[in-house]
Amino acid sequence: MLSRLSLTEDSLLRRSFDALIVRVSGTICGFFVSLLVARLSGAEGVGVYLLAMSFVVIASTIARCGLDDTVVRFISAHASGGEWGKVANVYTVAIKLVAATSLILGSALFYFADWVAVELLQKPFMRLPLQLSSVCILPLSLSLIHAECLRGLKRTKASEFVRVLGAPLLTIVLLYPMFKLEGILGAISAYLIAILLVSILGWMLWIRASSPYNLVYKKPLFNYPSKYIFKSSWPLFGVAITRLVMDQAGIVFLGVLASAEDVGLFGIATKISMLILFPLSAAMSVLAPKFSELHNQGEIRRLRELSQRSTRLVSVISIPMILIVMLGADWLMSIFGLSFGGGGLVLNVLLVGVLVNVVTGPAGHLLIMSGFESLVRNISICSALFVMSLFLILIPGYGATGAAISVSSGLALNTILMVVMVRKHLGFLIFLQNGREE
Repeated sequence: MLSRLSLTEDSLLRRSFDALIVRVSGTICGFFVSLLVARLSGAEGVGVYLLAMSFVVIASTIARCGLDDTVVRFISAHASGGEWGKVANVYTVAIKLVAATSLILGSALFYFADWVAVELLQKPFMRLPLQLSSVCILPLSLSLIHAECLRGLKRTKASEFVRVLGAPLLTIVLLYPMFKLEGILGAISAYLIAILLVSILGWMLWIRASSPYNLVYKKPLFNYPSKYIFKSSWPLFGVAITRLVMDQAGIVFLGVLASAEDVGLFGIATKISMLILFPLSAAMSVLAPKFSELHNQGEIRRLRELSQRSTRLVSVISIPMILIVMLGADWLMSIFGLSFGGGGLVLNVLLVGVLVNVVTGPAGHLLIMSGFESLVRNISICSALFVMSLFLILIPGYGATGAAISVSSGLALNTILMVVMVRKHLGFLIFLQNGREE
């Protein structure tokens, strides 16, 4: 029989429901942003918007250099030990590096926007959207790194608000009037204003959360513990890049090899399928620091119990949602407009990969928080290469459906390999209650 978790772990699971509420709200708001843009501009217009936003997400991910999970891991570990000077150092290193790389990449995208639009995408009308979206890179990167720092201090609701709720909520408020003024450029401008405000809010919430501990930010950029921060972040940088292939490369490949309408159809189907993953994502926002803490303490049995319990809970919530969405896929796509009709097949293909991800649990997070970043990177790179190969084979002939098959296949391969590695290195299967530690 499964041993009872400690009160602390039970409270973490209750806090995961608080995070789930914020995550659900943010996901719904993001869904409505896509819905509004689609209803206002059609498949082609939302394709332009999503393609521009994909370049923002790609640049921001590169700019963060894999530091997202690293700052959670080290801030959580140092805070639990009362090492507040090291907490301050981790924060300082992360913010300085992310700000510098974001400025460089934002400037590069602005300068080369014409070349990207004309030569790479062969869509000259993308030049102005790309230039405007380049300004979003710095505030997005800073808001996300502040969210992860807050998560390391277990300020879960504040972290989730900054990471998933604030920007889409404000974008909804600004979207309609700005779209009426400037069309798709107005929609991008609405997001730009929103993410600027959220970035400032994230910094203010960090100051508030860290002020009771008298953090002193006097360390230079390259100083202890910078070396071991980067030792952890560089493998995770490879993981982050390969995640881009799963999350964003389909839109970019469609932008190069297919039409803006295909981009819009695939992008909307992806948004809907990602709704199903929010229970798992919300749970991990709370549990990831605890995974790191339990592994550092050598509590493999408790680590196994917590991961298995959270996997069962997320599966119970998510599987019925997946089946319902599959049954109503065509209708759900049609609410975005007549130009999205017939997109149910694309959505259902993506949901197969989501289903595999849900039932196999937080295998990747377990490996990262247990110090196997390089292993996760290697698996992710193999999966990414597999997906990109499928993109080149399937997109020219099958468009959005080909992109969906590629992403779903790669996601299934990635999660299954992660589960095998958890069994090998930690000694248990996440989705089986009778897993044994070794």
